[in-house]
Amino acid sequence: MESPQTMLASPAPAVKNARLVTTLSEVHGFVAVAAREAEAAAARDDDDNDDDDAAIRKAGAYMYAAAALERACREGMRAVIAEINAHGAPPERWRVSLFALHCHAELDALGPGPKSLDRLGRAAAMFETVAANAPASLAAVLPLDGRTPRAAHFATMWRILGLPGEPLPDPALAAALDDLADGRNDLAHGVRDAITFGRSRSVADVRALIARVAQAIAHLYASADAYLDQRLFLR
Repeated sequence: MESPQTMLASPAPAVKNARLVTTLSEVHGFVAVAAREAEAAAARDDDDNDDDDAAIRKAGAYMYAAAALERACREGMRAVIAEINAHGAPPERWRVSLFALHCHAELDALGPGPKSLDRLGRAAAMFETVAANAPASLAAVLPLDGRTPRAAHFATMWRILGLPGEPLPDPALAAALDDLADGRNDLAHGVRDAITFGRSRSVADVRALIARVAQAIAHLYASADAYLDQRLFLR
């Protein structure tokens, strides 16, 4: 497997869209810090895996890797939506799945309440936006929920936007994202302290995790770039 640095060092050749290139360059900084933390741990780690500083650095690598993934998804989705809006197409030309974002406020307002003439009327008005022929912008809502991304988040991004290919091309990525999210949450919420957590992971484990995260990010941005280039947001 390629190193995180190799996967993300030069985003421009793989990604053409200017917004995505800029965002990916920023994300690379977080991945690079995570990789440096892993290598600093490697320099201090020993066969017994009992060096406190090494353990803390391994825990830190998880936190930076989680920050990289969260920023990659959040800012990547913002860039994609900004590009869709810049295209200026009317809603009647958007792929239908995008209305999950466009009608987010209306869906929230409808809620699970009892059937009424007013509620039915508001639902009809919402569905009529599918055929609107005047230029409009997607709402500033992302296909995310604020939690550390897992495989389900990638599946949702693909489903709503209609990105090409598979959400995660390698099954090992799903397990890595789950491990990252669980580890990040344990550390952030004090379930385990940094030393205890770090001692539970070898340097090889941490290096492999960071490489998987970099792979998932690279795949997301390459897919988003192809999506925008081919205008797959249109029907």
